[in-house]
Amino acid sequence: MATELLRVCRPGGTIGMINFTPEGRGGEFFRLLAPYAPPPPPGALPPLMWGTEEHVRKLFGHRAESLEMTRREYIESAASPRAYVNLFKQTFGPMVAISTSRADNPERAAALQQDFLDFVARSNRGTREGPVQIPYEYLLIVARKRQ
Repeated sequence: MATELLRVCRPGGTIGMINFTPEGRGGEFFRLLAPYAPPPPPGALPPLMWGTEEHVRKLFGHRAESLEMTRREYIESAASPRAYVNLFKQTFGPMVAISTSRADNPERAAALQQDFLDFVARSNRGTREGPVQIPYEYLLIVARKRQ
C-alpha cells in the first residue's frame, strides 16, 4: 500500500494518515473482533502495524523526503454504552460484516455483543450509563514525497 500511495502522490506532495496504535484502545478493539472475524488472507500483515513507527519508517523512510510521526488521541462519544454498540453494529464496516455473518448463530452474535459491551465498560471515561467517552490513541503520519 505504501508503494501505491507514493506512486499516486505527485513529486513533493504530502501523504497524511492516522492509524490506530496496537497498544491503544483501537488495538484492543481489533483484538476483540478477531475471534469473530474470518481469518485474514494468507500472507496478510495485521493492519495495526501501520500504527507503529518502526513499520511506517520501513515503508516510507528511504522513499520520502521527510517523515513525521506523532502519537495523539481523540475521543469517541455516544449517549450510552448500548448506543455506542448499536452505532458500530450499524455503521462500522468490519462490525457490520461480522454481525451479518453471525446472523445464523445467535449465541455467537450475543457473545460478540457482550464482549463489545465489556470493552465499552472498560474503556469508558464518561459516566457508567452515559454519555460514553472512549479515548483512542492514533499515530499521525505525514510523509512528503521526494521531488
